[in-house]
Amino acid sequence: MTYPAVALGYRLEVAPSADPAADPGTWSWTDITNDLAIGVPITHKRGTEDEQGDTSSESAFTFRNPARRWSTDNPLSDMWPGWKVDCPIRCSLSLDGGGSWSELFTQFASEITDTWGGTSGRLPRTAVRADGIFRRLGRGDSERSAMYRTMAGYATGDIAPWAYWPMEDGADATRFAAATPGVPSMVLGGDITLATRDTIVGSRPLPVWQAGSNARGTVPTYTSTGTWTVQAMVVPPEDLVAQNQAVTVFRAEMRGGTYGSVSVAITPGEQLALVTRDTAGNVVDSWFEVFPSGTVFGLPVSVVVQAVDDPGGVADSWAAALIGADGTVLASISELSGGNDHGRISAVLPNGTFALAADTVIGHVGVWIDPAFTLGTDDVSNARAIGGWAGEMAHERIARLLREQRIASDITATVSTLMGPQEPGRVMDLLLEASDADHGLLDDSRGAVAYRALSEMYGQTPALTIDADAYELGFPLRPITDDQKLVNKSTVTRRGGSSGTVDRTNGAAPRLGDDPELNLYDDSQPIHHAGWYVNLGTVKGKRVPKITVNFLAAPQLAAAFLALRLGDRVQVVNAPQELAHSGVLDLIWVGWNTATRTRTAFTATANCAPYAPYDIAIYGTDANQRGRYGAGYSTLASAVDETATTLRVRPDRDVWATSGILPGLFPGGGGAGIDIDVGGLTYNATDILGPAFVAAGTAAHADNAAVSPGLPAGAQAGDLLVIWAAIRSSGVGTVGTPAGYTTLLASGNTRLCVRAHSGSEVAPTVTPSGGSAGDTVSAQMAAFRRIDTGRGTLGFLNFASQLNSSGQDIPLPEMLVSNLGAQVWLYLGWKQDDWTSVAPPSGATEIDEPDSTTGSDQGLTWAYRILQRPVRAKPASFVVTGGGAAISRGILVSFAGLYEMTVTRLPEDKAQAADEQVTVTDTGRAGL
Repeated sequence: MTYPAVALGYRLEVAPSADPAADPGTWSWTDITNDLAIGVPITHKRGTEDEQGDTSSESAFTFRNPARRWSTDNPLSDMWPGWKVDCPIRCSLSLDGGGSWSELFTQFASEITDTWGGTSGRLPRTAVRADGIFRRLGRGDSERSAMYRTMAGYATGDIAPWAYWPMEDGADATRFAAATPGVPSMVLGGDITLATRDTIVGSRPLPVWQAGSNARGTVPTYTSTGTWTVQAMVVPPEDLVAQNQAVTVFRAEMRGGTYGSVSVAITPGEQLALVTRDTAGNVVDSWFEVFPSGTVFGLPVSVVVQAVDDPGGVADSWAAALIGADGTVLASISELSGGNDHGRISAVLPNGTFALAADTVIGHVGVWIDPAFTLGTDDVSNARAIGGWAGEMAHERIARLLREQRIASDITATVSTLMGPQEPGRVMDLLLEASDADHGLLDDSRGAVAYRALSEMYGQTPALTIDADAYELGFPLRPITDDQKLVNKSTVTRRGGSSGTVDRTNGAAPRLGDDPELNLYDDSQPIHHAGWYVNLGTVKGKRVPKITVNFLAAPQLAAAFLALRLGDRVQVVNAPQELAHSGVLDLIWVGWNTATRTRTAFTATANCAPYAPYDIAIYGTDANQRGRYGAGYSTLASAVDETATTLRVRPDRDVWATSGILPGLFPGGGGAGIDIDVGGLTYNATDILGPAFVAAGTAAHADNAAVSPGLPAGAQAGDLLVIWAAIRSSGVGTVGTPAGYTTLLASGNTRLCVRAHSGSEVAPTVTPSGGSAGDTVSAQMAAFRRIDTGRGTLGFLNFASQLNSSGQDIPLPEMLVSNLGAQVWLYLGWKQDDWTSVAPPSGATEIDEPDSTTGSDQGLTWAYRILQRPVRAKPASFVVTGGGAAISRGILVSFAGLYEMTVTRLPEDKAQAADEQVTVTDTGRAGL
């Protein structure tokens, strides 16, 4: 049997002997459930009130305390002395009478308050507040640099140095303090300016060393391990070649062996140099290795030297490496030194003994004696900290920071935002900085710190489905329509870099967000993050900030709830239409509060946000409209009543799929159509048609006389009728505008006239003027369908025209292009001669090429192009075959198109007004 047929099992445990910094899996737990005060709930809160923000967790409960077992000052208690602040506490629930348990929280005692209660006022109790580890991380942590945290070996599995001097000391310091306990400070000598170089992102300001300056760090005595390693960071002077002096990064002194010292230097000849000396100071060996030009001078790099004694006494070795801030090994030396015993390292002298180069930066000198220190791994990791780990992903940074704090983590992401450099800061601030940059969720409610990357929240299957019809939803439910989360314009700035702005106001008043500064890797990222904020801030519909579930009323949901993670998708189905028009509330749960009051009562109140922004798709791959971009700018071009099944849609910048381009989306091609939203109602578009060419009529020619071009066959009401006409005399001749038509363009002796088909048309008359005998007059008509004749002058957008000197072809000009989708371009040509044939410009479809020898000869040619999205209108030409060279005119004209949608209307519907927005429902959104 399961809950509620059996009582809800809850178990509270403490681990008074546990090390809070150890892995929770190693803790030993003691069940103290029987000490809980009856009737006082166990409350628990985790997550955030919003998509981002404070995600720390906390809980509260009360003990009965008649024997002062839970008083922290009672040495007679079996919980003493482990029962105190930071003692781990775990709460678990069972739905099957104790057969299996689900962890509700693992936290740490943060407040322990002895109280007297009850009706008598003399009932001893202890009220306890427990918090996740974030509370502890937010207090007392020093603002350490990335290099300090890495070189000091903070992380679990890191090799701790035997001695480490960060050299990040303040400007007034007189010594370099060691970060390792029991190690003396470095004694300074000569001209060293402390805390001067502040441009190394992975470090606090470091000292600048001049010629002759040095310091001495004494390495405490130790039992030989057969190996030792020294590593330091250095910025050689940018003008080292001009100085013509080497930089001795450090000199290490040894005792108890054949050698007295070893020095490593960077030479002006772009070489890494390793020089060993005996105890009398004589050179024993010297090795040199060239590094790539332009990779070291003036740049922060790391230098490492390792000595290894062969247990057999015959193959002792020296190794050195020069490593860039990105972890690239720029030069390396590896040499056998025979049976010479290296001895133990006793001191390190940064800048050597007789430094000659000026303006050198040296810092972060560490000494390791653990044989596990591996060149190519541990030294490279130390070097990468110079650049603050720039370029690592957010989830990688969070995992590394937690390792450095020796805190267990639960991180499953494989992809997240690329981070900029980690500057000095408190670890809690650095964790939040990473999660903010990735728009993810941190969770400290279960001992180990969990992180849910944004990439893991995309495209989820619901982890919990709540059926409102089955009374699984707690009431009252309060969906809200407000402007609290509205952000339609956002600017994101990369810390230390550029910014990006996304504006989706669409003519409305801008509602701005916080315009955050994020620690991003490069300047290509801010605009995408601005788009994500706008994505979050422009979700349609009501907000449902909180949902309550009473598991006594809906016990079938309890198991799924206990398995939830922050950032899971939860749907409420069969919701009342007043709450969700579609009947589904699609939510992401970003936090929740729970309360267990008795063995039967168990409730949860969730903090919710719309899931729609996270419902991304793979463009062109996911099925039907999910794999297509949604519309954001389309509107109805004209009003329709509640029964109309044809909608004329003005696309603005949107591009719609049509049955001519993607027939498989529509029923005629086996698809289901596209669901669209108009005025809050959802329709299924069973067909979508875009602008189209109808036909051309018969051209008419005359010798300086009026002509009547034939009407295009198949033209119908609403089509755009176009007349292209000209007279041969380009100097003084013109052609007039037929009755009922509008002249769009009169370019010298040519004219382009338009009108909307009325439903009943007769052939127009084009009358010339200013001509004389022999001046040929020509005109032809064409018709186009689904032109936005309600926009501007019958859909006209732009044009470009030019008169060409005598030549064979007809050149066309370049035209400024509108950013609207669904355009029709007309390419118009006239030449003062006849021809054999004409080829239209590339990408255009010919309408006709009528020429005439009536009078003194001329030719008209035209073509069209239908564009779903605008392209550049590059200069082009009509290529003419036959005839002779003559003057010509080339014209390019653009018109705005419409989409015509055939839709299935609803049984209960309404009239829709012009300019009502038209969008696609259930589209996959673009992810970050």
